[in-house]
Amino acid sequence: MRMANFIVGFNNWGKSTIIRELFGQKNFSKHITYKLRNTIVQTKFCVQSISNDDIGQNFINEITDRLDKTSKWQPDLFATLCPSMEVNNNYQQILSNPIFNSFDQLNFFLLKYKWEHHAELITQNIISDLNGIANTVFFTIDSDASQPVDLRASQKVEQIREILNSIY
Repeated sequence: MRMANFIVGFNNWGKSTIIRELFGQKNFSKHITYKLRNTIVQTKFCVQSISNDDIGQNFINEITDRLDKTSKWQPDLFATLCPSMEVNNNYQQILSNPIFNSFDQLNFFLLKYKWEHHAELITQNIISDLNGIANTVFFTIDSDASQPVDLRASQKVEQIREILNSIY
């Protein structure tokens, strides 16, 4: 089963930091697939660590380019996603792009809290927004709710690793 995985949160919520922690590196080449660090998952992923809130309309082009250039045929995807509703950067329109039709399942890791807890994602709104897209699975990442600031990022990463170990 081929899956696309998205770390979902707004600007400066730590999405790219989480991707770097999951894979144990900062930069991701377009032609290479990457293995998750500290998991039992054997799948290698095409990784897009720069979110649509950073590159806007180029987000789909970047993902398409990465999927086309990777040496693995039809790799699973790991990407960051901002639930933006801007006219030129609407995440619902992004996810309705035909490029995602080739995936059997779209997994959304919804970061409930911003890293310093000054903001909270209304996860039910996102689930409702994406209800019309087939084969979506949602995971609310909230195990950091009562953690001190210095432990929140690692707690989120650990919760995501546990979920990935159970679905792969």
